[in-house]
Amino acid sequence: YVTADQLHRYPGYKSAQEGNDLVVMRLSEPTDIEYVRPDDGTVSAYLDEQSENGERSSLLAMGFGKTSNIRNSFSDTVHEVDLFYVDNDLCNGAYSLPILPNMLCSGDVAGADTCNGDSGGPIIYESPKVPGSSVPQRRTVVGVVSFGSAMCATGVPAVNARVGHEDHYSWIEGIICSEENNEDWPDWCPGYMEPEEKKDGGGESVSHPPP
Repeated sequence: YVTADQLHRYPGYKSAQEGNDLVVMRLSEPTDIEYVRPDDGTVSAYLDEQSENGERSSLLAMGFGKTSNIRNSFSDTVHEVDLFYVDNDLCNGAYSLPILPNMLCSGDVAGADTCNGDSGGPIIYESPKVPGSSVPQRRTVVGVVSFGSAMCATGVPAVNARVGHEDHYSWIEGIICSEENNEDWPDWCPGYMEPEEKKDGGGESVSHPPP
């Protein structure tokens, strides 16, 4: 496992049920992961649009949580589960507390769910892979697992922090894309500069704003 050397909790966080259930951690050493970026609100808006049109959007959840409702059935390895996006209006009907705009719901798959121990894990939207293209499939983190029903996989949607909410994304961007971290910026940071091309004997860096 890789440890973290920095931890940033969302300011003003009180409880998962009140939203803003987010933490940004900086890893103590580099690690190789597939291309992934936080949602800047674009994917979130797309998911809502698809839902309004009666289309179901697939999401991918990851975590080390319980694999059943049996006590202590936690996993030592990361598991993945395919879920569907659930719009907030529908999700509101499953809970006695309000589902806020900064929350995102997932589920609606028989026998599949996030569960206790998955909190903090990603909810990912995978862009369709273009056949024959060399461009890697993009994974966008649209949510962070927060809370759900006391019993898992009962058909009640799980509630996640909505990464693409304006306040959430600007906070994440402000930490990851801060000036003191500019040598480690991912390419979605505003003002990202591509490394100089050493193979061709150098060259000017090029501004590469996020898509």
